[in-house]
Order: sequence, then C-alpha cells, then structure tokens
Amino acid sequence: MPPSSFCVLSPRETDKRRRDEFDEMVDRGFASITSPDDPLLERFHSELLIPYLGEEVVEPLSILAREIASTQIGGRPVRFLCLVLKDLSDEGAIASGTYASVQDGVLAKRFTVTREKYCGTGITERINALLLQEAVSVCKTMGTPLRSCFAECVTSAEEYVNRIVDPPLCRVYVAQDNGFCEMHYELPHLGEWDAHTGEPADPVSDTESIHLHLSDLSAVGEARTLTVNRVEEVLTSVWKTWYLKDRVRFATDAAWERHRQLLMDETLVGQILSPLRLAGLLRLLTRTERMQLERSGCIFAAHEVH
Repeated sequence: MPPSSFCVLSPRETDKRRRDEFDEMVDRGFASITSPDDPLLERFHSELLIPYLGEEVVEPLSILAREIASTQIGGRPVRFLCLVLKDLSDEGAIASGTYASVQDGVLAKRFTVTREKYCGTGITERINALLLQEAVSVCKTMGTPLRSCFAECVTSAEEYVNRIVDPPLCRVYVAQDNGFCEMHYELPHLGEWDAHTGEPADPVSDTESIHLHLSDLSAVGEARTLTVNRVEEVLTSVWKTWYLKDRVRFATDAAWERHRQLLMDETLVGQILSPLRLAGLLRLLTRTERMQLERSGCIFAAHEVH
C-alpha cells in the first residue's frame, strides 16, 4: 500500500561537535516569517537568495512580501512559508532558509539555501523537517491532508533533492520499449508581462536546464507509478499559485486572458502535459535507481520538444 504520510530522512553522518552546535542554533534561532513587514524577510532575500542564487532567478522582494501576505489565490486557500535559522553566536546571521507554498494538499518548494560554512551540520535536513511539519499543520487548517511534494531543480541538485523527504522527490519518466524517457519540463516566462497586451514584456534569458521532481502519496507499489491525471493536478495547482498573475495587474480582461493562454494553455498544457496524455502510468525514479537501471541495460532518453 502507498505510505500514509511523508517523513524527513535522517541527516547523513556529520561531525558530532558541529551537530551539537547546530542543535542549539535550531533551538534558539528558528523563525517563521508570517508578516510581509518582518525585517527578516528582507534579510532572507538580500543575505541568502540574491548572493547564492542570483537576481535572474529570484523574484523581487516586493513579490515575496505580497505572497507572504496572501491567504487566497484565484479563490483557492494558499499559504506561503518562509522559515529561517539564525546563528545567534554570529550576530544573528541567517545560516539557512527555505521558501515554499502550500495549496490543494501540495507542498511546493521554491528555494532552500544554506551558507557554505554550515554545510555538514545537518542544518538543511533540519530546516526541511521544520518546513514539512509546518506544511502538515497548514494543510490541516485547510481541511486537506498533505498529499504531494513538488520541486523544480537544476541537474546538479538531483541527489540532494532525492534525500529531502520519504517517499523521495523524484524525476518523472515515461516507460518505453527499451527503457525510459524523462518527462519534459520547462519554466514559463519569469520576467514582466505587458499589462496592455498580456505578452512577455522583456526578453527571456537562457537558464540552466530545470527538472521536475515529485513525491506523491498516491504513487503505487515499489516502482512508485503515478497517473498522468495526478501529475496534471499537481502542476496546475502550483502554476496557478506561482506563475499565473492576478487579473488586477492587467489593463483589460483580454490582456489577462492572453497571459493565461500563453502560460497555462500553450506552455503548461501544450509543451509539458499534452505529450504525456498517451503515456498511461508514469514512473518516479531517484538518481540511484536510474543509474542501477542504466547498468542493467535500460536506455534513458530526454524528451524532445517540437
């Protein structure tokens, strides 16, 4: 039977002295940012997100503030979570932080950043545990269980992402005669949208390849197979929360509808979901599982977008 809940994996072996320091940091330095006016939100943005991830992939502070203040998007309950761990022995410097949303029983992780000097303490695993605990609590207030975890990740982060929760966040594959093809995934336009036309207002810059990772309690059996319908439900929920802009940001109904069409119909449905419609069940695989299958002769191919 599928598992009934998520759990966080134990940290890998770390130095005991550093673990003790880290445990004290968690006890005294944890903060959950719930107000857009909390100074910690600006510090999280300027001290962690911008230096470690870059302005080209991080939303402006004003957007994070607006999200933190949100309780509904498109009539659906939503809660944005921003958790930080401060090192009080280092003048309260933010050692690690994470940012995510919860909606429709889905925990969608957007950013998790830990300063290099704290690597090896297990601090990232601990903040993931705190995030999962918070997400479960939020889902209860919304009257729905936490059913799925979602993340968008660069290639180099796969092994880390596989270790965040159990059942693991995995890349999604379509079975073929001689192996598997990874489900195609791409980011939508992340820049500004023209308020009068609904079209992208600035050029799209080249970004590193992004992979979808999912963990879902409805995945069946040891092979962790998942229906296309469930993947569509999760992605539609996240894209409506993260990427679909409010109607008030556009001058006319027609401009907003054009924005919605480009985002949801042409990109999400046309480029990502439509190629899956004939796939049947999808397979969730960790990096280790994929490598084992490759050694046994399975061929893994990337989806080609036409």
